[in-house]
Amino acid sequence: MVRPRARAHAAQAACSALVCLAALLSSLTARAQDDDQPPAPPAPAPSPPVVHAPADRAISASFALERVGGVGYASASNGDSSVSAVAFGIGGASPNPYSIPRVGVDWVSSSGVTVGGALGFSYFSGSAKNRGPREDVGSVTLYSLTPRVGYRAQLSDRLDLIPRAGLTFAGGSVSPNGEGSASIFALAVSADVPLVFRLTDSFNALAGLGVDYTVHATASTGSSSGSSRQSSSDVDGALFSVQGWLGLGGYL
Repeated sequence: MVRPRARAHAAQAACSALVCLAALLSSLTARAQDDDQPPAPPAPAPSPPVVHAPADRAISASFALERVGGVGYASASNGDSSVSAVAFGIGGASPNPYSIPRVGVDWVSSSGVTVGGALGFSYFSGSAKNRGPREDVGSVTLYSLTPRVGYRAQLSDRLDLIPRAGLTFAGGSVSPNGEGSASIFALAVSADVPLVFRLTDSFNALAGLGVDYTVHATASTGSSSGSSRQSSSDVDGALFSVQGWLGLGGYL
């Protein structure tokens, strides 16, 4: 006959075994469920910060001080006679109206086509003194006007090439003191090719080659001795000018 105390110990042991078995089954079930689920995807790596390059600034116009220096050659011929001149310097006076410093303004389209012109003006005079009051010896006035079209070709971020062509209306007058006056007017076909070095987004250094070929010229003279007389005539022959020039400019 089993004693009551032994029976209680046996029942307690059986309950403990059931609790341990239930806990083991619960752990195995949870582990099986974890094994059936796909592994969680790795966390995405942080993307690097996006650096936006500055957009190329739109250019709508250019302005420049052209032909302020360099070397120039001009020649005129008529039959068997000819005359030529070479000038070299920066900012100096020139006897050639095609090579005087000028201001240029050009509109630049989004496709690169340029439309504009250049205006030049020069004036110089002299005087002399010889044991008496100073006297004027005369003055020289030169001018040029060049409407033109061209194309801006961007060679790199800092280098542009702008070939241009147009017509140049040029002239000059000489007024010797007390000796009357003489003047000339010329029409030329002109072309120049400036190379633009973009020192900053708005400031440029220019180096160019200009060619002007005269297709028509008229000269006139006047006399102030006695009665005033005026005469004019067409200039025959070939008038030609070429210049390697320097300048400064900018973009708007």
